[in-house]
Amino acid sequence: MKQNMHLSTETRMNMQTNQEMVYHGVSPLLAMTTSFQRRSIHHKKRSNNSYSRTHNPNFEIVKGQLNQLYGSNRCVLYSSGIAACSSLFWTLLEPGCIFLLSSQLYEDTMQIIEELQTKIDFEVILYKVHDQNHLHTLIEQHADRIKLIYLESCSNPCGYMINLKQLRKQVDTYCPNNQQAIQCAIAVDNSWLSGYLFNPLDHGVDLVLESSSKYVGGGKIIGGYILGRHHNKQYKNLTYKIQRAASTFGQSSSPFNCWLLSESLETLSLRMDRISRVSLLVAQFLSNNTKVTRVFYPLLESHHSFKIAQKYLTKGGPGVIWFHVPIDKDRAIEMADEGTNFILFATSYGKSSTMIDPYPEVGTNTLYDPNSEYGIEGTWMRLAIGHANEANDIVIELEGLFENYI
Repeated sequence: MKQNMHLSTETRMNMQTNQEMVYHGVSPLLAMTTSFQRRSIHHKKRSNNSYSRTHNPNFEIVKGQLNQLYGSNRCVLYSSGIAACSSLFWTLLEPGCIFLLSSQLYEDTMQIIEELQTKIDFEVILYKVHDQNHLHTLIEQHADRIKLIYLESCSNPCGYMINLKQLRKQVDTYCPNNQQAIQCAIAVDNSWLSGYLFNPLDHGVDLVLESSSKYVGGGKIIGGYILGRHHNKQYKNLTYKIQRAASTFGQSSSPFNCWLLSESLETLSLRMDRISRVSLLVAQFLSNNTKVTRVFYPLLESHHSFKIAQKYLTKGGPGVIWFHVPIDKDRAIEMADEGTNFILFATSYGKSSTMIDPYPEVGTNTLYDPNSEYGIEGTWMRLAIGHANEANDIVIELEGLFENYI
């Protein structure tokens, strides 16, 4: 340091911040920098990191963890789950193509589609979420134009599931890939379950999306990601385009959020085990309660998807239960807003606290179409189980709500 005394105090202080540091902490360091030294390719300590929008040590740690969780070999990180979704749609979108979507998706997903349709001429066809034969028919009818089949592994809010291996077989039969590109990609939003409970990549899908704002981040971390396994040139080209779009449009995650996500991933299994156990017990309570009209939970025998859910969800089911009560919307809101001690009137899931909200947020007392199978008088409620709450506590709280408001 003595030989640098001719430099100003500010410059010498700055040089201290650029020293390479050996760190032996149990948790990873947080690399809060936008730039990295770009040593020449011949330097023995050359790093792959250059600029934090594309590369950062915290990015690589989280990518490694998620690739281990899903058995994937490509992971693209995003600033939010919606950013991941919009990046996927934009990458695959072509004028005149067809996006074949589940009829039951997260409402903001459909808002992206509606916005894209104002810019580019493409067709959206919805298949009946609970009817795989309908999906099969649409694939056969429109095979030459379908660019994307997009669904949720377990639909929000009903919890419907389909046989993904059967879907893979149908797509391979009617929409074979060419030598350069995937003709029709199957992408699955796995936020409702998490990679701990279910892995769609094991069942033949091309890409998995997940919002880290839900289970993975414990309801505290805004972010999202797309994962894939590329075994040939077509898959490699697709995942490269997705990665390029994320960087080009500035949709990357931040080092701080990735550091938080890395810490949260280490306890994912513990939280999901408890959420799944408690959710099933509460769902069983609701299904046996005379003041509840109907309950949707995939691991109840009464559910349309019970057989496939029982096969797929060997570790447990999702942490959200959708149920119907015979009171109007105003009364249901009053019940959620004023009647609870620890169940919060709030939206989303994956948090430590249990939450309840009338869903969907529409003006009528019925879901979407009064003539549909869900169109019964009353209000649908979405109950998201928190990982800090035990089943007996939630049941006692719900019993009190029902007694006072129904």
